[in-house]
Amino acid sequence: MKIWHLLIIFMASTGNAQLLIRPAVGQQDFQLWFNKGRYTYAGKGSSSWSPVLDFEYRKRISVDSSSSEQILATNPSLAVVAGLSYWRPDLQEWGTSLTSEYLTSSYQAKFIALYLMPKGYWQLGVLNENIRIGAGLGLLILYRLETKLAESATFYNRDNNGFIISSYTLSDQRDVTMESHRFSPNWCLELTVEIGRIYMAMRAFRSLQDEYIKSLAGQWNVPHDQSIWLLAHDKFPGVLYTGGTFMIGFNLVRTHR
Repeated sequence: MKIWHLLIIFMASTGNAQLLIRPAVGQQDFQLWFNKGRYTYAGKGSSSWSPVLDFEYRKRISVDSSSSEQILATNPSLAVVAGLSYWRPDLQEWGTSLTSEYLTSSYQAKFIALYLMPKGYWQLGVLNENIRIGAGLGLLILYRLETKLAESATFYNRDNNGFIISSYTLSDQRDVTMESHRFSPNWCLELTVEIGRIYMAMRAFRSLQDEYIKSLAGQWNVPHDQSIWLLAHDKFPGVLYTGGTFMIGFNLVRTHR
């Protein structure tokens, strides 16, 4: 038997420690924030469901047997969570310029999300020993598979009375995967409730670096004054990824009480 097989068996069964494998499904909310949120691209952002797979090594710190109606035994545990999921945000923005041109902008991306997080758990003791609450703070890395940006602006020719007599559209679309950061680091906060083997989590994240695509300036067919992407960055320098995940999962191994 290979050494890593033995290691997994050892970690999963040693004393108060467990190795948990947790398949889950998560609703990913993804936004682009210009300059820490003073302008949010695509309003409320993009929301989609995706698969999640967690691996968690959890160790119980202590067990308080004095729990009663007057004393709440928290029975703390420490854990390290590692996992991955597939994200596919699709953000659409549109509006009109000050001179009434109709503008559109689309940002589509695909990521593999990888995260690593230390966590603490507390058992609710006398209330219900099958219920645990947890919290953690860690690192979320988005590995970019693909990113596409597309924009358009419609221009109108008017007569002396202001009526539209003709129109034309300038547009551009480009695969900007290579112009973007391949790895996007984010801090990640998680709050969880675990009931038996059922695991529910809220995860929030925020970028640690500027995600603006600088190479577009001067090379984009949509004029600067009619590009939502370029104009937003002019007014609010710095683009951040932000959002969160609501996740429901199932622990394949029953957790220690």
